[in-house]
Amino acid sequence: MRMCRPLTGAEGSVQGWAIIVHSIRQVTGNIGPALRISALLMAVQFVLRLWFSSLMPAELPQAPADDPEALAAALPPGIVPAFFAMIAALVVIGPWVAVAWHRYVLLDELGSGPVPRWDGRRWGEYLWAMLRVGLAALAIVTVLSLLGSLLVAGFGGGEVLATAVIAGVLVPALWAVNRLSLVMPAAALGERMGLAESWRLTQPGSTPILGATLMLFGLGLGLQVIVAVIHAGLPIIGIAAQFAASWLLFLIGLSLLTTLYGHYREGRPLVAP
Repeated sequence: MRMCRPLTGAEGSVQGWAIIVHSIRQVTGNIGPALRISALLMAVQFVLRLWFSSLMPAELPQAPADDPEALAAALPPGIVPAFFAMIAALVVIGPWVAVAWHRYVLLDELGSGPVPRWDGRRWGEYLWAMLRVGLAALAIVTVLSLLGSLLVAGFGGGEVLATAVIAGVLVPALWAVNRLSLVMPAAALGERMGLAESWRLTQPGSTPILGATLMLFGLGLGLQVIVAVIHAGLPIIGIAAQFAASWLLFLIGLSLLTTLYGHYREGRPLVAP
């Protein structure tokens, strides 16, 4: 396996840009397979999310927390099944699409049906990999949040400081998640990998992965602003824009993990920005 040498400083930021460009080109250069693998399944997931959102009241009903029957009676009809349907779709569809996308990019494996082939074993292993990364992320966010709370309390609060603390929690947490997430493409390929190994493999790319994390974070915020503006003026078109933005961000996020796995685990080169 070809080892990737460490990058620092300005070179690292250029490499971070190359990671993002490579990830975006995975989607835009394979738009047909991307739609075949994900569009129908993610449309189902999106419709279920809209169903739940349409039933969610502007204000939560007031009911005793220790009285489940009273709380259930106070909720809008249908919201409980809508919630569980939405969660089930997230749990089933997310790993299903992710496994298919990783395997398409890394193994050139593409089925012929309207949805990717279901592989229960790969799905289960991918879900377990996601849970491991999620628990690690929760621990990181908890520690950083506690440190941030102490900082805010020590300096007397303020909106600017609070915003800085939120960014100081989210960005390092997302960076760490990306460093640990090689376990997910590995699971899609049927390989065993621990979180420690993923962290070790991505050590040479510590700086560029941070740059790529910041760029993807900024892209997500930018798309949210655009969707909000469209939705405010043209609600129907805004819903379509919301789905398109969600689909694009999800596929680019998966492609980022695929790129990191391919580059730092398999030694594949990055395309020139």
